[in-house]
Amino acid sequence: MNKKTCVIVSGGTFSKIPEAFERVIQDADFVIACDYGFENAEKLNLKTSLLIGDFDSMDFSSASKKASEKKISIKKLPCEKDDTDTMFAARICVEQGFEKVFILCAFGGRLDHSFANLQTMVFLKKNGIPVTAFGDGTVCTVLSNESRIFPKNGQSYFSVFSAGEPCKNVSISGSKYDVDAVSLTNDYPIGISNEWVSPEVSITAGEGFVFVMEN
Repeated sequence: MNKKTCVIVSGGTFSKIPEAFERVIQDADFVIACDYGFENAEKLNLKTSLLIGDFDSMDFSSASKKASEKKISIKKLPCEKDDTDTMFAARICVEQGFEKVFILCAFGGRLDHSFANLQTMVFLKKNGIPVTAFGDGTVCTVLSNESRIFPKNGQSYFSVFSAGEPCKNVSISGSKYDVDAVSLTNDYPIGISNEWVSPEVSITAGEGFVFVMEN
């Protein structure tokens, strides 16, 4: 199998796929639904390849029956475990060598699970896998030692936050609040609510990791 792109569907608030990403997600090589994420995947008309979870948010018997009818592989996880269901899916992506990951329905609902999904994104990025997550009106990307262009695409605001430890040499151009080679720390949200003043914004992150959140 050509393991280029994997989609993980989490159990956060149901959110549609942003139009700019719809084609690449619909054409993904593999789709992992995490527990209630199976319901979200069904609503998004995605063809689930693997269903995993401890099934604390949906009934296992009904989920396994539906998965069996659709010939979807299923893996039941213990309720008492270190990994969230989404984190377990992320480990599969690393083990299987996927080159890119999208996490859908990643935010909304329980704040602690949204935060856990953000940490899962950093785990994937540390393992060399570019990752973008969607949910509750937000598109989130992790950057580290790289530059990337972010088209406006109809969004109103974007924010840039340190993802844990301080991130050095952060630069932003094409925005209302441009900066050049600054350090962002995780105890001061100075990167909140920036705006596009040009069709594209360029964001560079040096050593460390930053979240770029488009709203």
